[in-house]
Amino acid sequence: MSRLHCLFDTSAFLKHYNKKEEYANLVEEIFRHKRTVTIHFPNVCILEFRKNIHKAVTTEQTNRISPLVRNKVLKAFAYDIETYRIAIHNVTHRNIKMTAEIFKCAYNKRIGATGLSGIDAVVVSSAYQINRYAANFRLVTNDEDIKKVASHYNITTVPT
Repeated sequence: MSRLHCLFDTSAFLKHYNKKEEYANLVEEIFRHKRTVTIHFPNVCILEFRKNIHKAVTTEQTNRISPLVRNKVLKAFAYDIETYRIAIHNVTHRNIKMTAEIFKCAYNKRIGATGLSGIDAVVVSSAYQINRYAANFRLVTNDEDIKKVASHYNITTVPT
C-alpha cells in the first residue's frame, strides 16, 4: 500500500491541538500513523492557524483557552514543523493562478460554493497539485464549500 498524503485545511488542522472539538479523534487517528501518513499544511494557512489560536485566548467563546495553553500549542506547532511531522506546502504562482478557475467553478450554479474564501481556494489548489502526484491522497476538511469544489476536481475528502 502506498503512503497516504493528507492535506489539512485550517479548521481540521486545529483539531489536532484542540482535542475537545468534534471529530478531533479522527484527526488524531491520522496523526498517529507517522510512518504511513504524510501530513501537508499550506503555508498560507499558518497565519490563519495563528490567528485562530490567539482568538481562542481573547474571545468569550466556549472553546476559550488560557495564554499558557496558547503558548504550548504554538510551541507544539513549531516543533511539528521543525521535526518535519508536518510538511508545509509552499504555495506557488501556479496555485494562485488556479484560484481563478476554482472561483469560477465555485460560483457555478451546479456547484454552489459561494462561501469559498481566498484561503479555501488556495487549499483546493494545493490539494489538486498534491493529488496529481500522490497515488493515495485525501483532503481533510469539514467545510462544505471546499468539499463541493474538491469533488469537481476529483479530490477525495475526509470529513472532520
